[in-house]
Amino acid sequence: MSRPVARGIRTTLLVSFLLPLFLSSSARAQLADAPWPMLHHDTRHTGQSQHVGPQTPTLQWLAEMAYPRSSPTIGSNGVIYIGQKYSVYALNPADGSVVWDSFQHNLRRNSIAIDVNGRLYFGSRDNRVNVLDSTDQGALLWDYRIANDGDVNTSPVIAMNPLAGKFLLYAIGTWNGLVHAFDPDPDLDGQPSETRLVFPPTKTYNNSYSSPAVGPNGTIYSAAGGKLYAVKPDGEVDWSEEVGKYTRFTSPAVAADGTIYIGSAEGLSAVSPSGTLLWTFPVSGRVSSTPAIATDGTIYVGSVGTLSSPGGFYAIDPTDHSEIWSYHGPGGNGRHSFMSSPAIGADGTIYTAGANKVYAFTPDGDVLWEYETASRKTIVSSAAIGANGALYIGAGKGVYAFKDPEP
Repeated sequence: MSRPVARGIRTTLLVSFLLPLFLSSSARAQLADAPWPMLHHDTRHTGQSQHVGPQTPTLQWLAEMAYPRSSPTIGSNGVIYIGQKYSVYALNPADGSVVWDSFQHNLRRNSIAIDVNGRLYFGSRDNRVNVLDSTDQGALLWDYRIANDGDVNTSPVIAMNPLAGKFLLYAIGTWNGLVHAFDPDPDLDGQPSETRLVFPPTKTYNNSYSSPAVGPNGTIYSAAGGKLYAVKPDGEVDWSEEVGKYTRFTSPAVAADGTIYIGSAEGLSAVSPSGTLLWTFPVSGRVSSTPAIATDGTIYVGSVGTLSSPGGFYAIDPTDHSEIWSYHGPGGNGRHSFMSSPAIGADGTIYTAGANKVYAFTPDGDVLWEYETASRKTIVSSAAIGANGALYIGAGKGVYAFKDPEP
């Protein structure tokens, strides 16, 4: 496939693409109305579910596969989608059996986004953004090669672009930190994938492992090189703000008031919608996951431990950025690292993973339950909550499903 269009023709390209987009308010490619349709649940990465998760550590099933680091997403029919090395799997929510698998992809920690048509969007290590048809055994519909940009280890988002007047697919290439906006309309099937680019790729910084989030006004946020970037709906960088070193594997989460929360080696930072650093909350170690935001505004985030300080899990007050409570489990020397991003049930229960254990916390900070997985490998996958009340997460031995027993 040909290289992306150069930045020098941004204005011409915007006119040619946005005119037909303004004429169409089609929502045909919008994010699926599903229990967990993308990384961290929604376009703002709140991690909030409208469903109540399990209250007991009852293992319903284990779908065995070698150490999945991708985080599961859930379609409108309850099917679970997850990447593991060179395959994408669709799992039956009843027993974890494989509905289908699609080979020749190479996924790491990135997750799959699902649209209303059952199309699956994800990045892979062969420099590509891929689109599969979940209704046709995972058949490849189209892909786009991000030229000279290395792996695509970030997770895409499908969100409304107020300038275009329709839903767009946003994806970020890893090595050059390029923000891409695609028109995912099925009417473009069969055309060269380059025609789907809505604006020329926007460069932020090298080595971006931060998945994009989209704020209430359509601004796209991502992090790279210790900075948080805000990209306007027309593809121009609005601002960037230093938040601390090592923003790898942490993605922005956007509160209802527009405040953006992002992790780094310094801890958890809050940035205003205009790009002003408001505060930074220090943690033991560093943050390498995405924070979750509860309905009352409480921020939940975990940290990766060091040789001298074990990681912890924190509840933070957004008003005065004070610690509400924290949990530091047993196991020093960095073994108790919280690399998994938390998920919040409709009842306020918080689910996350530290080291090789899955945890459920009450909003008051009590451990509701914990489950030690069979592998000693640290869990990096993040949990997803299904409409059936089940919790799904990848760990050392495969995908685990926890669900309360039927009454």
